[in-house]
Amino acid sequence: MKLKSLCIMLLLLFLLVGCSGSTADDGTIVAATELETNSDPEGNILNEKNAEIYNEVLDIIITNPVRSEESLLEEIASNYGMTAEQLKQFLNDYKEALPAPDSTPSVSYDDRMSELDAEAELMAANAKSIESGDIYNAVTSIYENVKLVDMGGTLSVDFYLNSVSPQTDSEAFFYLVKRLITECNLESEYDSLSFSMHVDDSFVTMFSVLRYYGPDSYTSVEPLLVMDDNYEEYIFNLYNDYFLSNDANYKFSQELQIISEKYGIE
Repeated sequence: MKLKSLCIMLLLLFLLVGCSGSTADDGTIVAATELETNSDPEGNILNEKNAEIYNEVLDIIITNPVRSEESLLEEIASNYGMTAEQLKQFLNDYKEALPAPDSTPSVSYDDRMSELDAEAELMAANAKSIESGDIYNAVTSIYENVKLVDMGGTLSVDFYLNSVSPQTDSEAFFYLVKRLITECNLESEYDSLSFSMHVDDSFVTMFSVLRYYGPDSYTSVEPLLVMDDNYEEYIFNLYNDYFLSNDANYKFSQELQIISEKYGIE
């Protein structure tokens, strides 16, 4: 798979899953940034820094439906140099200052795709091959025939396997991925991981791990595509065996179930 194509897929995953504010394994909210709100010289609250805070806090609230807004704000307010009451007031003030929906310029599909393409170009241009160092040594101690690429906060790992059979190849891929996640301490350098499977130099599939804080705390996203039909059943079955409990859709379904039971919704 071309590097730019990989970048586009990763950016789409980040948008779908949402990676700005996250929950650690112990339930503590982790903010992506620690900022203080401010107005520009003209007193306009709608500036870039405040937009980042507003969107990050909303993301934390939305992705933690089982927690009350009050308890979430109480927990994260200090990250922004505010009390919970001040943070709530900031959210209200920022929302009121937003332009009415009919006055907000719409972004077309083509425009958004052009933006995504430009982001992918930049991401690919800044990517760096890893051919030595601690990360390289840790990964190659488990499996040597790999290609590692540093993509900022994401580590891309391409496994090159010699074909035995679709089942055996798929089992080897997921076994190696699980070992890397568990044994290599990759969380010290990266908060997301991308794993690609190549068999006899032909690309077969890829999947990603996001919000990666360690072997027991991450969100996985099932393979978006399988290029060889002979592998499809094995890949999805093995993904479920290894990663279902961490899968983004599965986690969301579980949270919905908790809400349904709590409020008696069928």
